Amino acid sequence: MTEPSPEFSVLFSTWPRPLTAAPDYFRDLNLDAVARRLVRPGDPGPQAGYFATLTDAETVALRQAVFRDLDDDPSLTTAIDRFCGTMDAVRALAGLVARAESRWERVGRNLQLCEVYLTAVDDLAGALRDADLRSPVLCALGGYLTDLTGGPGVRRLRSRLDEASRVRGRLRYGIFLKRDTVTVRRTAGDAGYLDDVRNVLRCFIDEQVVHDAPPPVASLRPLNHVQREILDRVAPLFHDEMALLADVAGEADGLVDDTVTRVDQEFRFYLRYRELLAELSAAGFPCCLPSPAERGETVGVTAGYDVALALARTDDADPAAAAAPADAVVTNDVALTPPERVLVVSGPNQGGKTTFARMVGQLHHLAAIGVPVPGTCARLELPDAIYTHFEREEIPAGGPGKLGDELLRVQAILKRVTAASVVILNETFGSTSLADARGLGRVVLAELTAVGALTVYVTFVDELSRLSPATVSLVSSVDPADPVRRTFRIERRSADGRAYAQVLAEHYRLTADGVRAQVRSC
Repeated sequence: MTEPSPEFSVLFSTWPRPLTAAPDYFRDLNLDAVARRLVRPGDPGPQAGYFATLTDAETVALRQAVFRDLDDDPSLTTAIDRFCGTMDAVRALAGLVARAESRWERVGRNLQLCEVYLTAVDDLAGALRDADLRSPVLCALGGYLTDLTGGPGVRRLRSRLDEASRVRGRLRYGIFLKRDTVTVRRTAGDAGYLDDVRNVLRCFIDEQVVHDAPPPVASLRPLNHVQREILDRVAPLFHDEMALLADVAGEADGLVDDTVTRVDQEFRFYLRYRELLAELSAAGFPCCLPSPAERGETVGVTAGYDVALALARTDDADPAAAAAPADAVVTNDVALTPPERVLVVSGPNQGGKTTFARMVGQLHHLAAIGVPVPGTCARLELPDAIYTHFEREEIPAGGPGKLGDELLRVQAILKRVTAASVVILNETFGSTSLADARGLGRVVLAELTAVGALTVYVTFVDELSRLSPATVSLVSSVDPADPVRRTFRIERRSADGRAYAQVLAEHYRLTADGVRAQVRSC
């Protein structure tokens, strides 16, 4: 088995630049709410896995293959979760070794660290060996761990750790208390009160407890000053035995492998996201691994939805309610067949247009980090960048004003956008007149169409949906039986805002005839 390179990763096919800050578009697309579910304070998992979009199909394929193996074998997910939990204990023990104020505390913690670490690696190696893997990166990791644990250096260390364990088991000493004096003496090996205490408490002890499980991280604390003093007085009583323990502990220094440490951190990317998927699935929200699409192929999603909104609904749902939380979130289908590249979304206010636009952006970000996306079926391109323009609540005083700020932000997008980019423009130029919004929208959409970027343009200007063969008109629909009630479904059809306005006027008796009738009745 060839040893993985120093940059071996279960997340990246090539070594990436670290990125820990969320992209600018996260807030616009409500992806910051999703990230808060995935990135936990103090969690060593790499934030770059969630934040950095990918342009290489190899890394996306790598991650999707890992997700497929985890889906196919739930026991593998359990083993990886257990491995990460055990590595938490390894990190805690490494911290105790570094902070130990006593030589013998350091020796003891180092021996404990080695035993826990080897347990973690053995367990994961066995799980990977027993699994029916299709992911090349997991196969490579399994072979590497098998070689690592079976190498001559580790075999010798195991033998010495076993010897150290037997030596520790033979150490017998007594602690004698008289007033404020503590005396430590070597004893003949009697168990003292230990067996008596065990016999008294036997009925409270679960015999099924696995005694070689790693210690809980919360229980790992430095020795206090009394414990350190006792340990320092025990050491001279067992000179040869303690010298052997110190020798084994020194031999074990540097045992923790850098690749194992990195894999532990990266596996949390998959574990956290699978927890999120389980939460969505339990609430009735489907997710799927998207198929990659090349430029010039049909792209789209079936039963897509805003994942941040779905998570919010699961939080708000009453567990005792009969209806599933999914009932509160509307799914939508969308497809673009060349030469179509621009989705112009119009329709009544509060009809789901912005939520739809966010959904499209979320789909492309999630596809670009190689994870399952919301929907039952999806075929998506990998974007080289995602650009968004949503209304800002605050405009700096003394600045260019709201329209000027919008123009500057859109101009910055147009300078950087490429044919592989995804652009989400929501209610852009809504602060100006209809004529200006129409004229500016024409210019912006013409440039984006010429570049070929996949674009979502939410607007109140209907005619922008009819600019070119690349433009598709989508309209937020209403209930035909009750035209005032919005369905939050986005339909592919020609936009006609005046028809909806006429329906509202008739419903509220605000047509000319309706107004006259109300005046006469007064």
